[in-house]
Amino acid sequence: MKILQIPDCPWSIGRLCEIIRAGNPDIEFRTLYVPPRDILEHLDELAELINWADIVNFEYWNVAWQICDFLPDELEKKKKILTYHTIPNKRLDAWDEMDAIIVKTNSYWEKINALYPGKVWKVENVPDTECFKWIDTYPPKTPAIGYVGRVVPWKGLKEVARVCYELGYPLYVMGAFDKTDYWKSIPDEYKSIINFDFWGCEDNRRLDFYKTISLYVGNSEPDHEAGTLPFLEALACGVPVVTTANGMAADIVEGEKDVLLFHYGAYEEMKNQIKRAMDSLALREKLRVSGRNAVAKYTPAWLAMRTRNVFDYVYNLKK
Repeated sequence: MKILQIPDCPWSIGRLCEIIRAGNPDIEFRTLYVPPRDILEHLDELAELINWADIVNFEYWNVAWQICDFLPDELEKKKKILTYHTIPNKRLDAWDEMDAIIVKTNSYWEKINALYPGKVWKVENVPDTECFKWIDTYPPKTPAIGYVGRVVPWKGLKEVARVCYELGYPLYVMGAFDKTDYWKSIPDEYKSIINFDFWGCEDNRRLDFYKTISLYVGNSEPDHEAGTLPFLEALACGVPVVTTANGMAADIVEGEKDVLLFHYGAYEEMKNQIKRAMDSLALREKLRVSGRNAVAKYTPAWLAMRTRNVFDYVYNLKK
């Protein structure tokens, strides 16, 4: 079996692709990173790799539809899988030619399966537990809050920074700049408490980030993302979590038991939940143990096995 993976970048989705490759050593993989803005410069290489593959696994919807539009002849007789890591606001009805669609959450499954009944598989994301291991030495010496992700409106850095500013905690961030206009909209006083020591850090420092923070806060807009991976990483490391019920948080954790939940856009509710957690070490200790248990079964082997089931099914389809 020869499979072409097409993620948009080496990190995040690209790391999940690495886990799938490592867990299926008998499959011959090739991986090409194609950002949605750079499709044209990759067309020749894509055509060659598509010709080589038995299955083409698109890992990002905004790349998938462009490649399908530019290379219809090359893809016509190929078996194709689309993995939805986010739900777009458009082109949901553009995937008739896909042989399988992988989604990550119950809400995604309901929406996409309504359009493509019988084609949709749910395969949850997982933390890389080879990297993100349980942290024994907790709490850190200096109380701090953590944010992970790109600087984009739907991840809500501005509100998290405001809470940290008002409560007097440093905010450690790990990620990358994206929407510069959004960054400019964050008041300077909120930016003053942001610590960039782990901004754009190498992989070997990512666990150190989680060792540095007392609490991870996820403020993503519901249904915009499937993981998020930092949410899963924090749980795996034993870092207490305060989050919106977005992505897998809506499916795998219980509020007050595993994490503290708040409604997206409810600033005072978010602030109160963060304050509750930071005021009580006993509560945080309870959350970090229960949170780790909630994510325990979502291992790299789990992702590799469940994705392999989809590969085997599509490979054996009659075209």
